[in-house]
Amino acid sequence: MRTVAIRHIGPYMGIASAFERLGAWAAAHDLVDRQMLGVYYDDPATVPASQLRSDACIEVEPDYPVNDPTVHITIIPSGTYAVATYIGPYDALPQAWGEFYGRWFPASRHVMDTTNSCGSFEKYLNDPTYVPPQHLITELYQAIVT
Repeated sequence: MRTVAIRHIGPYMGIASAFERLGAWAAAHDLVDRQMLGVYYDDPATVPASQLRSDACIEVEPDYPVNDPTVHITIIPSGTYAVATYIGPYDALPQAWGEFYGRWFPASRHVMDTTNSCGSFEKYLNDPTYVPPQHLITELYQAIVT
């Protein structure tokens, strides 16, 4: 999947400002109603919060031209992913990831794929502008070894 992205450095919960900038950029480029994703590159258990890297992303066509230095292209590679669905407010996503990593993965016997350039990401299935926080649906993706 090819996306246009705005980078965020810092605690993962601070990515909201990158999504606000991305939303304004998307509206200015007639890219509304596209799939939004959050890509998370670092393990917050081993990387200081001030150095965590993430991208606020919006899906675009494979040949979509990007000639703007305020955004960059992020490719989410094909592969096999474990997927969990979370329903609720975004501020509880860290707990959902904790359940996914702490309970589901050990019980599943799957192994995380650390060679995947986009190991984990979130897919936001509805719009927080129109949907109450308790009804937001987010899919959590983690690349796995097959």
